Amino acid sequence: MYNSAYRYSLGAILAFISLGFGISDAHAQIPLGSTMPGQNVQVTLPDGSTTTLGALKGADGTLVVFWGNRCPWIGKIEDRLKSFAGTFSSATRKIILINSNDGSAFAAESRSGNAEAIAGLPQGIPYVADAEAAIMEAFAATRSPEFFLFDASDALVYTGSMDDSPGDADKVTKSYLADAYAAMSSGNAVRVGVTKPFGCMIKPKR
Repeated sequence: MYNSAYRYSLGAILAFISLGFGISDAHAQIPLGSTMPGQNVQVTLPDGSTTTLGALKGADGTLVVFWGNRCPWIGKIEDRLKSFAGTFSSATRKIILINSNDGSAFAAESRSGNAEAIAGLPQGIPYVADAEAAIMEAFAATRSPEFFLFDASDALVYTGSMDDSPGDADKVTKSYLADAYAAMSSGNAVRVGVTKPFGCMIKPKR
């Protein structure tokens, strides 16, 4: 019992540290209006086949989400992503999940870990491994989850967090991603285009 409690406490502390609380987050996000980067970089699907962001993107919009399988904040926001997917996903609008963590160092972040994780998400959302972290670097992504919304011309219209309450869906007062999508789909300017991403630090291969 003591060992179990100790492991839980240690895990919570490590997760807290990995979020970078108290540390100035000066990570250089790609500017709004940027064309989706890394479209020709090969990524790997859970079945072992390879593809590219360019092949997976939607004709009328694409949401790229940096994801992971060990981060506790992923679990807290997963249902919200499912709900958003019900509104956003279509034949011409796509959501792409990207795991840039080192799958060779962390078994849960491996291709088999991705296959297990994707089973709980809506069918049709591809979950790809960015084994060399080339996509992560192209996007200047640092966290999972971290959201990048692109319009029909592949221009970035929103980047950052899904909303203002990553830890508790009942306390959300500002739905940044949903608001950005609503503005994009109606042809209006996105009022809040950049927010600070909130989640675990991505641990790429080094």
